[in-house]
Amino acid sequence: MVEIDFLTGSDRAPWEAPARGKDAYFEVERGDDAYERTWRRLLDDDRTHGIAARLNGDLVGIAHYVFHAGVWHAGRCHLADLFVDADVRRRGGGREVGRSRQVRRTVGG
Repeated sequence: MVEIDFLTGSDRAPWEAPARGKDAYFEVERGDDAYERTWRRLLDDDRTHGIAARLNGDLVGIAHYVFHAGVWHAGRCHLADLFVDADVRRRGGGREVGRSRQVRRTVGG
């Protein structure tokens, strides 16, 4: 079963592999400093968040999302990135990440 939780400081190395994998898939080039800045924001920013999908304790997917103001609602949630390792796709990881985002939006962050 895939488990979802927030990224923590100890997830830095396992997070970077899927973050770079997502960028490679979409043919996006970023320098090492961009990954470091993003990682700091995921841990320290009150609007930018990251969650991990874990299978048997291994990080197999990530999602990044941002809370922002909207015209009709104060607390909108935008899913910025979603990446699940190719070896474990179609096992519910992406679906669970999406559900988790919905829960976070419902409770306001």
